[in-house]
Amino acid sequence: GEVLRSPLFYALLPGMMAPPFILTGIFISQVAIVEMKGWELSWFAASFAVMAGVHVVAALISGWLIDRFSARRLLPVVLLPLSAATFLLTIAGSPWMLPVFMVLVGLVVGGISTVNGALWAELYGTRHLGAIRAPVTAAMVFSTALAPGLIGILLDAGVGLDIQLIGMTVYSVAAAVWLVVLMPGLNRIAAAG
Repeated sequence: GEVLRSPLFYALLPGMMAPPFILTGIFISQVAIVEMKGWELSWFAASFAVMAGVHVVAALISGWLIDRFSARRLLPVVLLPLSAATFLLTIAGSPWMLPVFMVLVGLVVGGISTVNGALWAELYGTRHLGAIRAPVTAAMVFSTALAPGLIGILLDAGVGLDIQLIGMTVYSVAAAVWLVVLMPGLNRIAAAG
């Protein structure tokens, strides 16, 4: 209850929801993206192996970084590869950019999964960790459900995927900046816990 009454908890959600929202939107729209770019869908699918490998490495490195610097300090940093990935996908002409895109996505997925696991314990302790993580997980699931519908509505309204990818880039940069703005409040909560 204390967490759900905290404005800071809700202020964190846009940043926490950025990766699942954006990546679900991109992966659901992969057919439209490769058609827009003139690439082969099989090459997009093959590039997922790159993401999987980087995901594992990024998760391990993120764990070490969290222990050294804290999850709250790493949180805005994790969104930077997301910004770079969406921007790269926006400007990429060559299909050889897909593996680079997937490296960046792997960094995001590996980093955010590790940060998300540690952040709430760092801020609020472990006694009610399950109760705290439940609404966070629900919000993230909601964001993944929202992405395909919103992208479809925007496509129907004439907003192309290229413009939507730019919007995703702006959203991830804004979310990272917002999380930096929230840092003093996060530090206060962590110090009080």
